[in-house]
Amino acid sequence: MPRAYIGEFLWDGDNTVQNVVITFDKVQALNEQNAEARGCGSYEVGRHVTRIGVQMFIRLSDLEVEIFERSPDGNGAFETDGSHRGKLSEDLQQIDAQWTSTASGKHGQLHLRAAASVACGPAEDL
Repeated sequence: MPRAYIGEFLWDGDNTVQNVVITFDKVQALNEQNAEARGCGSYEVGRHVTRIGVQMFIRLSDLEVEIFERSPDGNGAFETDGSHRGKLSEDLQQIDAQWTSTASGKHGQLHLRAAASVACGPAEDL
């Protein structure tokens, strides 16, 4: 599995593109059906960057994923109450997922592609 992904996030109904970088520094099988990847990431809108912790669960049978984001740094409104649910491509080179906010039900679209190498700093304990 690639250790780095780059791409974009857009809230549904909003055309503000957020540039996203995710780096996984720990990938492990949880059992025969599931794996977990942990790392860090960042969202950039204009000149404002928010760093986050990232935890992704992968169902190995069909490559369904669920991504959780934790511990955003900096100030501003960054939502972590929800998760991205979607698919990892068969070649592991793309992740396409939809964010759903737990409280509001608001949705956004995440589109990532594998990158050779990106850095977002050391992952914090989630």
